[in-house]
Amino acid sequence: MTRALLSAAIDSDWKLVSQGRPCPVCGAIDTCGVHVVDDFVCCANAPSEWKLTNGAWLHRLQAPQLVAQVAEMPAHRAPAANANGLRF
Repeated sequence: MTRALLSAAIDSDWKLVSQGRPCPVCGAIDTCGVHVVDDFVCCANAPSEWKLTNGAWLHRLQAPQLVAQVAEMPAHRAPAANANGLRF
């Protein structure tokens, strides 16, 4: 099983989940992310119709209060690339 991680500049609109703000889909406190503008969750644990290239699944949030909770989460910062351009 592959663990999904959010990375790269394109993912700057996503916030990682945490113990204080678990994934609204599966309840995980790591590996998942929530989009800061749209009502979407990138869940590494719960399958959906939309499998992503990072091994996770895309879910659309249904409840407006979940979106409000996401807005309060700190932004995810992608790690800097090493000399070979790899991110860890």
